[in-house]
Amino acid sequence: MTPEARDILLAAEREGGRYALAVPRDLGTRSGGTRLGSRPGRSLDFRDFRDYQPGDDLRWIDWGIYARSDRLTVKLYQEEVVPHLDLLVDGSRSLGPVTAAKGALALRLAGLLGVAALNARCSLAGWSLGERVQRWPGDGAGLATWELPEFTASRSPGESLLAEPPALRRNGIRTLVSDLLWPGEPLPFLRRFADGAQLAVVLWVLAAEELSPPLWGNSRLVDVESGEELEVRVDEHARQVYLQALAEHQALWREAARACGVQLVELTAGPEGGHVALEALVRMGLLEAS
Repeated sequence: MTPEARDILLAAEREGGRYALAVPRDLGTRSGGTRLGSRPGRSLDFRDFRDYQPGDDLRWIDWGIYARSDRLTVKLYQEEVVPHLDLLVDGSRSLGPVTAAKGALALRLAGLLGVAALNARCSLAGWSLGERVQRWPGDGAGLATWELPEFTASRSPGESLLAEPPALRRNGIRTLVSDLLWPGEPLPFLRRFADGAQLAVVLWVLAAEELSPPLWGNSRLVDVESGEELEVRVDEHARQVYLQALAEHQALWREAARACGVQLVELTAGPEGGHVALEALVRMGLLEAS
């Protein structure tokens, strides 16, 4: 990580020290930061049977029932599990660099959520969606030990998650920090992202100039992810065409988020972006004063 990225994380750790991740009440929290779960566990308190689901531990399959009925069934026991946060961060070039407003806000949000999870005594797994899906080192300790990859990937998070889905914790909380600026249908991505989660949240970070581009006149535009260059004249007509395309893109993601039960939080990077984002996370109930 660059010194600039490290400074942003440490500042987020100081800022987020007053907050904790707000674990949903229906996770059944109890003393010690644990909750009772219904997945197969190590407890001897048998509860019930249910049909096997992809991802279930094969050790808990009842092979006797399978021999009699040719149906895979798992035994359910009472288990204690720690509330968990899977924190996913878009590692593509369009989000960086961290010296720009959008990259800085994305990293700041990751830091705020990470320290809030640790303050709430949640387990934490940090994932970068770049050329491939990577879990970054040091995610379960303080932010000073984090080693997030740079925002340098040319592959979109949509491609990465669908091609190489990470081992996200079932019945946990999932958050994604991204600008969502890639082509394609969002439904398959959001379905995979939200599948099995108790709460799924996408923090949609866009730069102010992406939401309201200036009139640049004759310009050379460069696709930061593909490197493709295009000579264009950015006049009022071109600006309106862009804004219409952006509005359609936003509407597509909003509708897909509603269909998948994902909470979509739209944020603008800028001088006050960090404070506005923190207030939004508290207002929506994802963060609470610790």
